[in-house]
Amino acid sequence: MRRVLALLLLISAPAYSYVNLTGAFAFNGGYKIAKQDLWPLGSCSTCTISPNWNGTTAKAAGFKNEMIGLGLLLQGGSSDATNVHVALSQLNGPSGSILSSTPTLCAATTQYLTRDFEVFVATYVQIKGMTEDSWNTQPYEERDLPTRFRNGYTVNGNNDGICNGSCLWTTRPDANKFEPDALIPEECVSSFTVAASSSQLVWMDFSLAKTLNAGTYSGTITVTEGVTVSTTIPIQLTVYSGTMPDQPNLPYLAYMTEGDLAYRINGYSHSDWNNIGPCVSAACNATYNATYQMLHRHRLIPMGDFPDTATKDYPSTRYRPQLDGSLYTAAYGYRGPGTNTGAPVYSIGTYGAWKNNSNWSQTDPNAFCVAVSSWGAWFQNNAPAVRSFVYLDDEPVSLTNVAKWSEWMSTITACQYAGYKVHSWVTNNLVNIAAGAPYLDMPANTESIAIGHTQTDWITAANTYCTAGSTQCYIYNGHPSWLGTVFATEDDGISNWEGTWGDYLKGVNGHFIWDTTNWYGVGQSPNENPLWTQAKTFGYYASDDSIMGQKGFDYSNGDGVLLYPGTEVSTYTASNYGILGPIASLRLKNLRRSINDYDYLKMANAINHSATQAILTGLVPSALWDINCFTYSDCSYSYGGRLWDQNPSDWETARQSLEAIIDGGGTTTTTTTSTTTTVPGNSWTIW
Repeated sequence: MRRVLALLLLISAPAYSYVNLTGAFAFNGGYKIAKQDLWPLGSCSTCTISPNWNGTTAKAAGFKNEMIGLGLLLQGGSSDATNVHVALSQLNGPSGSILSSTPTLCAATTQYLTRDFEVFVATYVQIKGMTEDSWNTQPYEERDLPTRFRNGYTVNGNNDGICNGSCLWTTRPDANKFEPDALIPEECVSSFTVAASSSQLVWMDFSLAKTLNAGTYSGTITVTEGVTVSTTIPIQLTVYSGTMPDQPNLPYLAYMTEGDLAYRINGYSHSDWNNIGPCVSAACNATYNATYQMLHRHRLIPMGDFPDTATKDYPSTRYRPQLDGSLYTAAYGYRGPGTNTGAPVYSIGTYGAWKNNSNWSQTDPNAFCVAVSSWGAWFQNNAPAVRSFVYLDDEPVSLTNVAKWSEWMSTITACQYAGYKVHSWVTNNLVNIAAGAPYLDMPANTESIAIGHTQTDWITAANTYCTAGSTQCYIYNGHPSWLGTVFATEDDGISNWEGTWGDYLKGVNGHFIWDTTNWYGVGQSPNENPLWTQAKTFGYYASDDSIMGQKGFDYSNGDGVLLYPGTEVSTYTASNYGILGPIASLRLKNLRRSINDYDYLKMANAINHSATQAILTGLVPSALWDINCFTYSDCSYSYGGRLWDQNPSDWETARQSLEAIIDGGGTTTTTTTSTTTTVPGNSWTIW
């Protein structure tokens, strides 16, 4: 009895007095706090600010076979807090179930492979200009931007939020500030400094195994400054009785550039890699496998099988463990969601690279069909459940050739093998595809939604393709900020979530992002991305603008980069952590959550349709082609700003309501009420 009482006293006891830190708050990752800023509540460490923090205890919840994350924001006081370290104890649950993590050396870190939980320390990149797709050449609508980047505005008669007074870049609250992104395993950081009057994000990941007992797991987060305990924070993790599917309901395809892995992590030049082909060293192969495992553990489907661009008519031997699921087993050092579960989708000749294969003919339908049928034969005989497609072209100006090739694939019997259908794919505009390539059956709609088309056209095209039958529609890349964005580093986490909720709302069948390892810098200058020091990863920095900050053609923050190199043997050796594999970004963590949310919506909808729809439309009442551009010829902006909920706490409460439906057979939780407080230079919502 004495031991039980002692444990209860430890959990409920007040936190230790801070040394140089002044506060710590748990949150869900839905908002971002710049390194230079403090959480507006200041010293109110006992305030209830979200469902993840009741003033004394950090809380999170999820289902078995799910990975969930939780942020911890440390706040600096009047002096620097040095030699800070964050440790998470074993979490003890019902009937002896535990969550544990065995410390390891940095070079042996396998945060994507084997542990129940891991602690990460965020690094920060400076935002010197806005992503072009978030805000184009005129300040048409302030509400298209995250709250942290809005100037004051007045809503005119067109419901357009036009900036009033000063519209300068420098008056935007987060202009030129440093935002969190790369999450470094703490054993690779050892200790860190929280500067005076600044903040530091610490992230925690939890892998909930299928074998866990349902119930509440309790432990302690201990923050030290040097050898002194600065604070202890109780943590409670709820594991529900349900189990997430091994394969997410929303296929989320994610390309990775193997040449960039070979260059940044393994030291090959791009020309060497192009000459020698795939990895030839054990270190490079370890990097390759670890990258696929990292993406899989975050519920993405890795793409990028290099040999299919050469002379092959079957997936490479090295890629097949990703298809059959053996790469995601203990034999390959993997443990986590989707164990022994392979990819459900395979891209043949990604980005149109099939056209470089000598086995294919672009002009002879019979020779063309021989190649298609050969691929079909391999899948029918080896992986019949995998949906394969030929990536016919990438954002072509004209659909003439795509129309021809997709018609051959659809109408010539010889193109198919023994009933296995190889699908046709192109990245373009759904309405254009319906009119110009009607036989194509797997279109990936590019991110610009309504250029040149009415909403009626869009709805007709969506009804044609976005079904679970013979055709499937995908969404390609992130969206403009007013539709939610996958990539933009400056945007809040809720923007990462909105995209998949919008996919569910509109019946989209899958998603595709063009790259996760754009480290060399396709489409930008300089070619080698200085990932650790600047937010811009794509496009060109041409000039400084008094309104937009840095700008240039396709200027983009975070575009194509959801992973960072775990080893740097090229220019940026100061950021060499010695890991033969990638480091995840905060945006990848938020994307994983949104993919899991899609499964929540799917499972809850099967139990209580009306309640689930109310939760869905309460957060995302409109999405994608629901939102009209200013004119059909100019889709650089729309009226009305963001039409989805901007309060991260509302998203957390909605998730809890979905959990209640799934776990409790139809009941939901109550809704959180939010209030607003004004802070100099910004408007914050307190949860």
